[in-house]
Amino acid sequence: METAYPFRSEPPRVRLLTSESASHPFALTIAAAWSCYGPRPAKVESVLDLLDESRDEPGDETRLARRRRAHRLYADLFEAGHHTTFQHANFVFVLDGVSRLAIWSFFHHHPFYNS
Repeated sequence: METAYPFRSEPPRVRLLTSESASHPFALTIAAAWSCYGPRPAKVESVLDLLDESRDEPGDETRLARRRRAHRLYADLFEAGHHTTFQHANFVFVLDGVSRLAIWSFFHHHPFYNS
């Protein structure tokens, strides 16, 4: 890609450290929403159990309906602007080939940057 200001070095590389990232961000988001709207904190394990189709009993329509509602809730949360439920999952990235000045000038001005 040609730009008015070409890189004079290698392009930056971004790598996700999966071992440092949330293991179940979807389930964590749903549990956060359930906790927000429910009478007591919800557990991620409860959401994972609900999503595990291998635990379904034949004819258990209630469980299937709850799973569908959980999937719909995920989309509805984003659409409604309730984005704080998505902020519970953490992802750690390594940036290589980026100057300290670029990191300081960009990320330190971002409201959610945490070094």
